Amino acid sequence: MPRKPHFKHVMAALMLSASAGSMVAATPALAQISEDQKFQLFANSDYNYCDARLVGKYFNRDTYEGKLLIGVKIHNGIGNNIPLILNESRMAGNTCRWQDVPHSYDDAVALGNYWGVEPHQAKAKAAGFYTSGQSGVVTGALANANSVLVRERGALAAYGRSGFSYCDAKLVGANFGETPYEGKVFIGNKVENGLIETVTDYLEQSRDRGNKCRWGEVPYDYDDAETLAGAWNMSIPNAKTTIARFVTLGRGDIVDTSLGR
Repeated sequence: MPRKPHFKHVMAALMLSASAGSMVAATPALAQISEDQKFQLFANSDYNYCDARLVGKYFNRDTYEGKLLIGVKIHNGIGNNIPLILNESRMAGNTCRWQDVPHSYDDAVALGNYWGVEPHQAKAKAAGFYTSGQSGVVTGALANANSVLVRERGALAAYGRSGFSYCDAKLVGANFGETPYEGKVFIGNKVENGLIETVTDYLEQSRDRGNKCRWGEVPYDYDDAETLAGAWNMSIPNAKTTIARFVTLGRGDIVDTSLGR
């Protein structure tokens, strides 16, 4: 009759088995598929370059090998281990950089405008989102930023057709503590929405607040100032100041009439 194994021997075997299991868990499984197949499995997955970098870093491998390891996990039916590995890698202090995310400098500028930060800060912020597995925050912000840009372009085109001047844009923008560019967008939006008459009200509000345009912000050149200086019997500097005042008041027509236009 065979002898039953001693309790101590059973425990030792279990401990050895557990130790071996830990080693297997800590070492990427090998699969009998080609390198191209592993890479293709990664490419067809929802994981990105940053994820591959984090997986590779976790196993002291490079990013390319991280892609292959992800492909192996998927092939072996244990793709659900990948999020755990990614989390462990983040906890180990591994991160992604701007060059590890699929975006351009123009994207950094767009994100910076959308988030209200400088492009270099937007790069760091985007890389942080990718590192934490929140790439959707970045792509969503870019989609919104591009949508805003498309609307702005439409508004700027409407402003260009409206007949309002740069000085008008400056006054409208200043009325809200914004730049002339914002003033152009504001005017264009009003024009697009059939509210062009309200622009006049905002211009009056801005003038009442003391906002005005300077010579360099009106659509006239030195020759015009010289011509009007003679016509108005004043110095050229005074003619420039007078022209700017007329334009500020929305009476560029007086200037044009004096120039015979």
